[in-house]
Amino acid sequence: MTTQSINGWIDKPLEGFYAHIYSNGHSVKNLFETEEDRIFGMNLLPIAAHACDVSLLMIQVMGTHFHEIVRGRPEDCERMRRFIKRQLETWMKKTGRKEYIPKGIDISIDGIETETELKNKIIYVYRNSIAAGFPQAPWRYRWGPGDILFVDHNVTESYGTCIGSLSIKQRKAMFNTKVQLPSDWRYDDSGMIIPHSYLNWDVVERLFMSIRAFLAFLHQKKDIEAQIDRESSNSLLQDRSDKALRDEARELCRSLFSRDSVSKASMDERMAVAQKLWGNRRTYSIPQLARVTLLDKELLSQVFGRQSHG
Repeated sequence: MTTQSINGWIDKPLEGFYAHIYSNGHSVKNLFETEEDRIFGMNLLPIAAHACDVSLLMIQVMGTHFHEIVRGRPEDCERMRRFIKRQLETWMKKTGRKEYIPKGIDISIDGIETETELKNKIIYVYRNSIAAGFPQAPWRYRWGPGDILFVDHNVTESYGTCIGSLSIKQRKAMFNTKVQLPSDWRYDDSGMIIPHSYLNWDVVERLFMSIRAFLAFLHQKKDIEAQIDRESSNSLLQDRSDKALRDEARELCRSLFSRDSVSKASMDERMAVAQKLWGNRRTYSIPQLARVTLLDKELLSQVFGRQSHG
């Protein structure tokens, strides 16, 4: 069975249930604020998938939200959604941020119906760091799948240390879970499970068929991104709002230099604030940083534009 699209392209319906699962970036102030938070989030997604018998095709963890593309039975995907929600809310309370989630964490599931839609949404999630202003290629972003598609998998599979080398007690402590994880999954020096261990990269490669086709989709048009963004019912193109970043910049001016506002700080002081915000990964966007610190965009590009923030 095939589906005829408006422009004449023959699209295929998917066999089985695929979905885009994501959290609402506007409902939580700082969901993945620290490196520890992001490692927890990166580990939680595969742990939840394994516990609920769901396959992961793509993931991305941002400062205020996460995305994942999954395959599994609808009831298992819903069970996974509840698992993630419960664990994230517990983590927020454990780390002293209960007040950030007065109404809990909103997590949605959008079903995916055709092969083209699946390709577009995989690329959308893969590119999400770029949409938020990350200045490098998407495979350089630390809190995503990494460089695992159309590569030498024999080499990639050798990275990290096998979870099987840890005792049950060590696994529980390192990964914050009682779920029994596959012993052949691997983790890095920070305690983060390496995405190549659990992502179904082979399914993604078969879907795109070739590196050329994958790269063609990678140059996703803005209208496709905007459409998916609208479907997700929240604006995920910017990881943090200008207002939130301005509030942080103002607070830094007060604590560091006893200035009531950014506008009253000297250029050197504003540059110090910019370095703090950029160094703490409060934004990956030079234009946004320029707006909130009242500094020249070209100057900031010279200082930060070539620095690595994976």
